Amino acid sequence: GTPAWESMSPEDQKRRRRAAEERKAKLTNPNMYCSTTRLLIRNIPRDMDEQALRALCHKMVVERAKKAKPVIEHAKILMEAAEGSSAPRSKGRGFVAFRDAEHALCCLRQMNNNPQPFGSAARPIVEFAIEDARLKRKRETKRRSWGRSEAS
Repeated sequence: GTPAWESMSPEDQKRRRRAAEERKAKLTNPNMYCSTTRLLIRNIPRDMDEQALRALCHKMVVERAKKAKPVIEHAKILMEAAEGSSAPRSKGRGFVAFRDAEHALCCLRQMNNNPQPFGSAARPIVEFAIEDARLKRKRETKRRSWGRSEAS
């Protein structure tokens, strides 16, 4: 493997292998495709919120491309019901959507396996998100209908 692969903990290597297998399985479905602007980020610290994730991704792009002015359309951390608590807790995964594909790629390159953002214990696993074309079409139809009702 590469020096970066060798420097990872066995647990991190296992997570990355599993993520690659999931990705490969999803892409066998013809309705699934790889987004060029939306990133899936794994190993997010459980105490990080969406605002902090958005700020971190913005910082990562600007660190790599000094003159870039990245526009993040949305940042979402996946949540689950916490046992014995009414407040949901983070699943440690999230999505960040950029307006431009080049900024998404820049963030991926700067952030993936970088020990600085979350500490060397939990290096981020960053990859382009796999999207379901049917769900995306549904979301866009819904957005358009909301836009019409707001205008009237």
